[in-house]
Amino acid sequence: MESMRYAVAALFAAAGLLSGQQALQIVTDTLPNGTVGAAYLQQLTTSGGNCQGDGTASSSIDSGSLPPGLSVTSPANTKQWSIAGTPNVAGTFTFTLHVHWDKYRASPLVQPCTDDAVKSLTLTVGSGQPATTLAVDRPQVNVAYRISHFPPPDEKVQLTAAGFSATTFTAAANTATGGNWLSVSPLGAATPATLSLSFSPTGLATGVYTGTVTITPAAGAPVTIAVTLTVVVDSSTVLVVSPASFSFTSVAGAPAPPAQTVKVTVSGDAVIFAADVTAPPNGKWLTVTPSASATPTLLTIAVDPKALTTGTYSGTITLHLSGVGASAQIIPVTYTISAAPTLPAISANGVVNGGNLSGAITLPSRSTESRLPWLTSALHRSTCSLPTIASPDWSRCR
Repeated sequence: MESMRYAVAALFAAAGLLSGQQALQIVTDTLPNGTVGAAYLQQLTTSGGNCQGDGTASSSIDSGSLPPGLSVTSPANTKQWSIAGTPNVAGTFTFTLHVHWDKYRASPLVQPCTDDAVKSLTLTVGSGQPATTLAVDRPQVNVAYRISHFPPPDEKVQLTAAGFSATTFTAAANTATGGNWLSVSPLGAATPATLSLSFSPTGLATGVYTGTVTITPAAGAPVTIAVTLTVVVDSSTVLVVSPASFSFTSVAGAPAPPAQTVKVTVSGDAVIFAADVTAPPNGKWLTVTPSASATPTLLTIAVDPKALTTGTYSGTITLHLSGVGASAQIIPVTYTISAAPTLPAISANGVVNGGNLSGAITLPSRSTESRLPWLTSALHRSTCSLPTIASPDWSRCR
């Protein structure tokens, strides 16, 4: 009995093959355009298929995407597919549609059956706005940049649309060479509008660089602004520093001496410069802040005696303009650390050698001498036997 059932099923399958049925195909090649905000319905035409009878239709997108707001729909128990919905984004969308038809297995004598078809389609959605003609008041923008100077200020371009007070648009900046030195804002808005063209030329070598700003309306032809950036170097720029050199002194073991300042200017100009420090032997005892600035400005120079022994140290601070080779200014800095003074030695019997006091003890002033003649007389002698615990007699220093 079981073998007879399979034989009947095989006969049914063979009948389908012998009937000359072709595989399921999507006949539709092109789709009508849609419009943002307008309902869209387009039934797909199919042919062929080996699975006849009741079943379920389904679909998937193998690649690309449908316009947002649209989907593929099928009526219940019907071998039919349609693209329907209301698109909400304008543009051209290409996608690969995969439709499926799964036949019901109504009885054990009916084998499962699936038909598949794949088709690449394109659907264009318009904005719904009439074609717009954009206009700019400056189709060509030319700017110059001097190396080691501030970037050129933003350039303003007025954008309007003929016949429409508010037409949406997008804007994009592109450069042919030199990297991303050109930008535009806003990237999207509605007319009338003011576009700001900004420049970031730092690091560019001398030469002429070109770019474009393209403004595209929601409907209509784009308009392009040509941009030319010329980069030059002013070799006559000279940094002026005051004072021209610095010296610091301190005593071993004492705190660091106070910091000093240097004024940096360029006659009649504002330039951007950097400061480099050379401080042998450890490279740490000399600092300058800030390490980069723009003229006119004050830099702070400081020294640190940590990890240094007594002696004289020489370092330099080099100020230079990037890309302007002959502009460097070198500021010499010396730092002298002297030994601490030797304190007077006191012998076991309390005698102080006053002849070697040097700067360790300051002799009393005249006014003090008049009040303390016995102490002044004692300090001016070469030795003075100070009182001891055993003999607390100050009269020996009179």
